[in-house]
Amino acid sequence: MKTSLALSFLDLRRYRWLPHLLIAMTLFAVLAGVGLIRFIDARVVEATGGELTLAAAEVAEKLDRMLFERQGDVLTMARALELRISDPKYLSEYLNWMKQEYSPTYLSLAVMDSQGIVVAATEPSLVGRDHSRGASFIAVRATRRLDIADVAVQETAESGVDSIMFTAPIL
Repeated sequence: MKTSLALSFLDLRRYRWLPHLLIAMTLFAVLAGVGLIRFIDARVVEATGGELTLAAAEVAEKLDRMLFERQGDVLTMARALELRISDPKYLSEYLNWMKQEYSPTYLSLAVMDSQGIVVAATEPSLVGRDHSRGASFIAVRATRRLDIADVAVQETAESGVDSIMFTAPIL
């Protein structure tokens, strides 16, 4: 019996470091796991950020193109209407045709006289309104050039819709 006790005591002394090794290995595994998770997270964020950058650039390019096209439309309409400015019936028909052809691009189209009074519009409720104090009208009257207002809610039948106002002088 003495020998088995001596062996068991020797065995215990020999493996006293084993719990420390288990704790160290567990700590190493946890730290390696945290490091791996952070590495994967950084790579996913980097990849997603790159995709978002490309998507944002594509959206910006399409928006620039759309604004450029609308600018051309407004200048073309102003030029086309300059000879018939005194004919409200023709103006209304032309504006309604433009709105229908370019649907759903245009929310509303209107023509104002030199005093800022709406003389023709795609919405009859706008005819007769005074826009002489509007920032776009004042800017166009002062510069005699196209004005593009920031995105805002405009006064139309479809209230609550954000839109961009293009204002051009009819010379």
